[in-house]
Amino acid sequence: RAHSPSYGSDLSSIPSSRSVMDLPMEGTKLAPKTFKGDPAQVEQFLRRFERLAMLHNLSPREKCETIVDYCSKIVRETIQGFSAYRSHNWEELKQNVRIFWNADLEDKRFRIRDLQAFVAHSRKQPIHELKDWHRYLRKFIRIAGWLEGQGKLTADDYTYYMWTGLYGPFRKRLEARILLKDLSHDMAEPFKPEAIRKAAEAILGVDRFDTERLGSEDWYEDDSDEDQSD
Repeated sequence: RAHSPSYGSDLSSIPSSRSVMDLPMEGTKLAPKTFKGDPAQVEQFLRRFERLAMLHNLSPREKCETIVDYCSKIVRETIQGFSAYRSHNWEELKQNVRIFWNADLEDKRFRIRDLQAFVAHSRKQPIHELKDWHRYLRKFIRIAGWLEGQGKLTADDYTYYMWTGLYGPFRKRLEARILLKDLSHDMAEPFKPEAIRKAAEAILGVDRFDTERLGSEDWYEDDSDEDQSD
């Protein structure tokens, strides 16, 4: 029994008779989103165009000539002014685009001080419900996750900032919950992010029997009294 070949997601393995004449028109569904010079979009734009060029068997010359079709008027005219465009040097033209539109700025999206500022602000924000916890996580991961991925934040630092960025009374509840599950935990070691997450979801779970009747203000009442008496 004959089986049709499976090529997976690797476009380079797909035999294609497509050519430059089959490229999608700018603004259509299959075309890359029009590049308007946003530094945050440089790499994504180039990556999508490269995939499109591979699928349509474009030569370096054709890449240089057609990339401008997916750019705004100002960007297009700027690219056409590069010597690499006129000499059809695709690799050099890509570098020109990266440099001219400051793609390196995207590599400096966040700094440690941005994370420290977020932590200083977030530790003052009460967490009453799961949606508050998820909001905190989204904002934290957006900054800390990027810094860790760039090698600018160690795993221990990631956990430290995740923990210290939490509202104090809520952090006490989390600690009690985590230690209840792990009585032998060495307090010289930070809690693991996964342990923090599970404890938070257990405390804030929407299916808790007291969620409806216990006002969120009451959750921190005892802790607030303790804080004031310290």
